[in-house]
Amino acid sequence: MSTLLAAFALLTATADARAMDSLTYLYGGTTATYLNRMDKTFNNINIVSPDYFEVAADGAFMYTKTPDPLLTAMMHDRGVTVTPFFSNHWSRENARKMLARRGEVAAALAAAVTKHGLDGVDIDIQNINENDRDSFTDFIRLLRAALPQGKTLTVCVAANPYHTNVGWQGGYDYGALADECDHVFIMTYDESYDGGEPGPVASLWFVEESIKYALQHVPPEKLMVGIPFYGRFWKGAIKGAAWTCSDIESLAKSTNAVTWYDEAHECARATITVPEGETAMTWGGRIISSGVYDVWYENARSYEKKMSLVRKYGLKGVGSWALGQEADYVWGSYAAWLRGYPFDDIRDHWAQSYIVSLSESGVIKGKTDSVFDTEGHLTRAEAAAMLTRLAVGEPTTHAEDFKDTAGHWAAQYIAAARKLELVTGDETGMFRPDADVTREEFAVMADRYTNIEDSFDMTETQFSDVSPEGNPWSNSAIIKLCVNNVLNGYEGGAFRPSEPITRAEASKVLVLLKELPTRFVDGEVLPLRKGPISPR
Repeated sequence: MSTLLAAFALLTATADARAMDSLTYLYGGTTATYLNRMDKTFNNINIVSPDYFEVAADGAFMYTKTPDPLLTAMMHDRGVTVTPFFSNHWSRENARKMLARRGEVAAALAAAVTKHGLDGVDIDIQNINENDRDSFTDFIRLLRAALPQGKTLTVCVAANPYHTNVGWQGGYDYGALADECDHVFIMTYDESYDGGEPGPVASLWFVEESIKYALQHVPPEKLMVGIPFYGRFWKGAIKGAAWTCSDIESLAKSTNAVTWYDEAHECARATITVPEGETAMTWGGRIISSGVYDVWYENARSYEKKMSLVRKYGLKGVGSWALGQEADYVWGSYAAWLRGYPFDDIRDHWAQSYIVSLSESGVIKGKTDSVFDTEGHLTRAEAAAMLTRLAVGEPTTHAEDFKDTAGHWAAQYIAAARKLELVTGDETGMFRPDADVTREEFAVMADRYTNIEDSFDMTETQFSDVSPEGNPWSNSAIIKLCVNNVLNGYEGGAFRPSEPITRAEASKVLVLLKELPTRFVDGEVLPLRKGPISPR
């Protein structure tokens, strides 16, 4: 198998004819930090909520930090909306002071959203109770009225699997809030909490029962479920302190740890031992002392279980607290966890996220309804069909056939790809639709999708088996796509240009092509940049 980069997914599909949203919170960093973290999500996220707004000690609106136009602009370039969160950071006193002047605060929030060109606001007021229920609902009504049309309003609510109307859960009138907002975000975490007894941050029971309760009051198309990117540990007098899942995974590998999966709660467990006289460092530079830690957290299995509930109940989407705290593997499987596996043979395959993305957007098809054939060779007909769908969608008219494509299942795609200058035939006018497409042929086809200047040194050798002399018609395309991280070679420095490309490898290339300038923009087709022409 090639050493192609793993895990990339674009969330462009629909569930029950509704687009799923995927939100994450940006907390405790700078613009540079947030951009770096977003780069690692590979476009799985379409809403970000940075930590820009908070409640002042006197209840007034205040900036945590000034919204950065660079972050907003770069998110908008990626198709990501920016809805900063407004928090009281668990202070009930500050929240109540804010609610006492809610008209003023609502106006200030709406003004800040407009001033900074933001897409909306996320209200994260916690630790209120039933005595604050009506005033909080009124605050949301006032804010909705103050926000300009088209701005998004998200309201975070406490998870309520217990169906109670008192305490923290009693502070949120789910139904009334849903009438005013675009998203009701259930904070389905902290089932076990700082200061409490050992237990899961979010058991499957806790999450699912919270969803069931919410659906009695909130339409599913407005409901989002939260997942934690952190866990909690217990050690002596320390009860339920938080560690990021990234830290936990790292500590488990570097220390004398025992890990297992808790079937009853559907979460991960670990006993982590830091040897006497040693320390470890976690999120934010925190030093962990020696000792034995009882850890409850999330892993791939528990995330998949929780995120499958979004499909099961037809919810609007999922959100996570907080970006940067997750383990590295999360983004490679995120799309499949959220949307499910369209084919039986892609589960845990390195290309599963690419395949999920392209399947959901209609660019690729399986060999059968249930089999994708990840390691099977891509045919020239399949390549033409994939690239045509990627460029312009389904062809609506039939262009000129090659001599050997009339009546072929892909004839319309091949003709369209020919007209779009994505493919060519050989010198005899044949296309050979059922022949395997080689890696260099596919590189040239993919390059013809892009609109990239030949500004690289084409005489420089990128691979031991590719050169301007040996590959005069494909060398330029291979270099351009490799420099742009769309194509990679194998260990040892070879590209293997004449080998067939697999269906999994081609899927990765197609997804990454979407990040490059293209000839196909807003229904227009730009001319093909002239360069070495493939005989294929």
